[in-house]
Amino acid sequence: ENGHCQVPKKYPKNQKLSVWVKVQRRQFKLWAKGAPSNITEERIKMLKQLNFVFNPTNQYKRNKEAGSSSEEEMSVSSYDSAL
Repeated sequence: ENGHCQVPKKYPKNQKLSVWVKVQRRQFKLWAKGAPSNITEERIKMLKQLNFVFNPTNQYKRNKEAGSSSEEEMSVSSYDSAL
């Protein structure tokens, strides 16, 4: 609908989506730390193909520092090296 995967933590228009995204981000964070997690590498790869933003705060900061302002550039995942 919006052309990007930057779902905010609180998204009143679709609370179920907001909760689902929050769970994916949390599970990825655990996985990246080597802690027990329910997320699979296959799911991570699929989400990356969709340009899912695992850490929107860090992604926004990096893009802002690099002078990027387009939504497309800001939606690219910063976790390519995690796999």
